[in-house]
Amino acid sequence: MRNKLLSIAVIGIIVMLNGCGKKKEIIPSIRAIKYTIANERASFQMRKFSGIIFAVNYAYMSFEDISGRVSEVKVDIGDMVKKGQVMAVMNKERFKLALKTAEAGLSKAKANLVMAIADYEREKKLFKKDASFQRRLDARKFQYKAAISNARSAQATLGLAKRNLRNTDLVAPYDGYIGQRKIEANQEVRAGQEIFRVDAIGEMEVKFDIPENLIKRVKVGMPGRVKFSSRPNQKSKGKITFLGTAASRGNAFPAKIKLISPGKHIHPGMTAEVLLDLPVTGKGKGFLLPISALLSAREVKTGYVFIYNPKTKKLRKVKVHTSGAVDNLGIVEGDIFAGDIIATAGISFLADGMEVKLVKDQSKEN
Repeated sequence: MRNKLLSIAVIGIIVMLNGCGKKKEIIPSIRAIKYTIANERASFQMRKFSGIIFAVNYAYMSFEDISGRVSEVKVDIGDMVKKGQVMAVMNKERFKLALKTAEAGLSKAKANLVMAIADYEREKKLFKKDASFQRRLDARKFQYKAAISNARSAQATLGLAKRNLRNTDLVAPYDGYIGQRKIEANQEVRAGQEIFRVDAIGEMEVKFDIPENLIKRVKVGMPGRVKFSSRPNQKSKGKITFLGTAASRGNAFPAKIKLISPGKHIHPGMTAEVLLDLPVTGKGKGFLLPISALLSAREVKTGYVFIYNPKTKKLRKVKVHTSGAVDNLGIVEGDIFAGDIIATAGISFLADGMEVKLVKDQSKEN
């Protein structure tokens, strides 16, 4: 009972004290914002292009001048090959028979030539004794020349048969890697049909396409950077080495950028992203602002920034357009002027007309 009376007394004293004191006023806190000053105009605009890595030197290999059935495929995509290494073999039986036939033909032609020489020499001796043998001598001379031609033709046929038999072994033209394989064992192929692409070890480049509205801003020799999809933390410097003079698919122009020291883990066939800093043209050169200063909008390539008014100490929400990036800065165009103070942090918590204050020492906040 005593504890209950004591509690009631304490509550009464608190109520009396609150009634006698002044009502405490709640003062809303003013948010401090980080900021940047718009002063740097964009001279360049970073654009990204997707491409594929190729060896600078590569060759599409095929069986030369012969058709037939492939009996064996010795390499696969990604395999390393040495110059002269056999990559695929065509069935040799038909070509061995052709070689034997050519050898027999040459032997017969040589025998006929020996006989024709003997007959011609004999008629020459008879002609010296009796000029009436002129007609017979002319005939033997014709046969002799024909035998020479037949022997030469047989020799060429034999050479061709030997070459065709050699060509049943498809060999690597240089040290490299198998970039493509388009054949299986027991498959029929025709002469000149592409079987492999062999990428030479050494220099590499990225092939990509440039839209027609940007091609005039790209020049041969222009530097660039290349990122690799399979190794996102690795980049390589590059240089534009080729620009097509005619548009191909999608009204885009083919281009190549040569990789400079890409590293041992980069190989032909990988996907890559080419980054080019293209000069900005026209009157609408935007300001370079941190990405953190942009509040996204629904429309593509649009957003909002908050500009601080030093007189009213309030923010103004301004719609802007983006047109690319340079390093980690976005190119922003809109109702922005040099010297404007723009919020750069916590912008999702800001609002138009909001009263704020500037962080006095941003270096301590970072």
